[in-house]
Amino acid sequence: METREALKWQEQAACAGMPLDLFFTTRHSADMRLAKRTCDGCPVKAQCLEQNMGERFGIFGGLTPHERAMLGGANNPLPEDFPVNERGMTVDEGLPDPDKHVAIWDSYVSTELETKTAHAKRKRQAKREQNEKLREGRVARAVELYQSGLGLKATGSILGVSKSTVRVYLGEQGVEIRPEGLRSGAEATQRMMEARGWTGTKMKENETARQARKREREEKKQARTAQVMDLYTKSFKVTYEDVARETGLSPSTVKRVVSATGYDRLEAKRVEAVRLYTEEKISSKVIGERLGMYPRTVRDEVQRAGHPLRDRPVLNGKSFDPELLSMVEKRMNDMSGRQIAKELGLGNSRVSRMIKHLKESK
Repeated sequence: METREALKWQEQAACAGMPLDLFFTTRHSADMRLAKRTCDGCPVKAQCLEQNMGERFGIFGGLTPHERAMLGGANNPLPEDFPVNERGMTVDEGLPDPDKHVAIWDSYVSTELETKTAHAKRKRQAKREQNEKLREGRVARAVELYQSGLGLKATGSILGVSKSTVRVYLGEQGVEIRPEGLRSGAEATQRMMEARGWTGTKMKENETARQARKREREEKKQARTAQVMDLYTKSFKVTYEDVARETGLSPSTVKRVVSATGYDRLEAKRVEAVRLYTEEKISSKVIGERLGMYPRTVRDEVQRAGHPLRDRPVLNGKSFDPELLSMVEKRMNDMSGRQIAKELGLGNSRVSRMIKHLKESK
């Protein structure tokens, strides 16, 4: 009967009726935070903590087993084994006033928080002082290098900062900024090398190596350009993708290389069409098939270039290209009409009409 009276305070607990699993979580989780918040507003928090100080599991009085162990071990040592009643709960034999435990724990938490806060503050202050010392050294070095004749970019390169940062450093020290671009590149390089402590021999070696690397890059670039242009100009049907597969470059890189040479495929087609028509006497239709142009477009380009169009022989209202007639005439004595048509890529009936026209004209 006395035990029931002693435990009557549990009826007023905020956790009454809540799932027990919520207060016996094994890791830091949302359940643990919810359990602690429930205990914070509990009217019998002190009695719960006092009653369960020796429990090795669960959250009681808003404290975990570890927190209860620290509280009891540091300020109020407890026996290793607490006497328990028939319900498995600790009894209050020899335990101090429950309010005392709450006060001790609040004091412990407050002290730990103040200690950690003070330590973090001292650490931040030390880091700030260290950064200020480093900055002061960089500012002094920036002023020294700039006044020795180096520019903003060269000074920043030595210090590992940007031009704008160097400008800020100089402005803080009241150093007047010189107009940029008044010195030659060779003079600026010379002064930067001297500021870095390079000797005359070292400077020459570095300059020689730099020039060698530059020549090597130029040679590689020229070889790549030549390879790309050889492949791209081999045929008017070659695309950027075809060249990219052959060279191992990307299509965009091939396009950039071709554009850098100023090569215009459309203009090259026009020039080639005019040359084939005027010099090799090839018909506009054959030229169009070879270059991917319409025959009418070929004739327009020839006229635009100032060359006259050739007369086309007519038979039964159908015209013949003089070049094709000449090619057929050369072969008609040694080959059949079908063989001529196959070799020239023409139709059999067309070749037959041309042979008939040639025979009649004789």
